[in-house]
Amino acid sequence: MKKTLFLFSLITSSLLASAQCDFGSHSINWEDAWLSCSTSENPNPERGEGHWIMYDLGSPHAFFESHIWNLNVPDQTGQGARNCYFDFSVDGETWENFGTFEVNEAPGNDDYSGESGPYFDGIVGRYMLITIDTNWDGSECSGICEIKVDVEDTTVDIEEITASLEFSAFPNPVRDVLTIRHYESGTLDLEVYNSSGQLVHSDQVFGTTSFLEVSSWEGGLYLVVLKNSEGVRAVRRVVVE
Repeated sequence: MKKTLFLFSLITSSLLASAQCDFGSHSINWEDAWLSCSTSENPNPERGEGHWIMYDLGSPHAFFESHIWNLNVPDQTGQGARNCYFDFSVDGETWENFGTFEVNEAPGNDDYSGESGPYFDGIVGRYMLITIDTNWDGSECSGICEIKVDVEDTTVDIEEITASLEFSAFPNPVRDVLTIRHYESGTLDLEVYNSSGQLVHSDQVFGTTSFLEVSSWEGGLYLVVLKNSEGVRAVRRVVVE
């Protein structure tokens, strides 16, 4: 079952500040914002030094919709985040880059309701890392007020092996029929696991394209696993609506 988290418990590169828990208008006070004016080494080595926020959910979760409130203090909104990197990790050491997102500059008034953030497509992690690459005025300080994320508990083994085996699973999210397309010769083993790690489907794939009926499945996160005769496997995360 999905749940909504207003994320305030921050492991940050500098000042730790509170934020208000209100999915609506946001205040214009410094007390309801986080601001970093000094850089530090990022938990993701690829990011180097910078302004960053890392959220620790305590256990692996699947991430879905998000909503962001940028820095909303009058005459200081230029210090709000602009381009941000979003990275996810299960162990805090190996990071998966989801991508970048541009946050609009806040208006600096008390009826600011934020904006829809990235849809994370069921990506799994214990840690969510936000790195502010640029702000809106080029100043040394960068900040943000709050982020809301819909998450779902998962105990599934999310280890994914990078190998030459490649395949796609679409559409994602899916409601009725999932198309699986690969680029291998020979017969492949197909397995699908739910978010509790239970095997819900197994089969053999003989052609390069196969179709999986999922309309009767319970909504949530699934892992689709393909394995070739040499034991090389690849994994894709799929969300069933």
